[in-house]
Amino acid sequence: MITRARNILRKAGPLVFCLACAAWYLQKNVVRVVPMLENPSDFQVYHDAAKNVVSGWTPFTTYGYIYPPLLAFLVTPLAPLDYGLARWAWFGLSHACLIGAAWLIWHAAGRDWTAAGIVGFVWA
Repeated sequence: MITRARNILRKAGPLVFCLACAAWYLQKNVVRVVPMLENPSDFQVYHDAAKNVVSGWTPFTTYGYIYPPLLAFLVTPLAPLDYGLARWAWFGLSHACLIGAAWLIWHAAGRDWTAAGIVGFVWA
């Protein structure tokens, strides 16, 4: 009986831990951030620099843009969008990249629930 309980805990423990890490991440980085997406942020500088690039200007004419020019060129697909929609797209893309990176690490770490728990801990 005790051995069976240990086996269940050994199998379910990493799953529960991974789900707890995912819930914490969602609370801190999605639920709390989404209401603030319409507010100005550092992304506004990236977006304005991308608009300058699309218009044929250097990104460095944007006040506060101190980043490599490549960043402005990478953001140019979002330049035609208004700031709110572009920020939502940037938010979604950044989370997609995080999920993709977590999947690659999980895949390299063994593809089991223990590896998922480790990735969830580091990611969260």
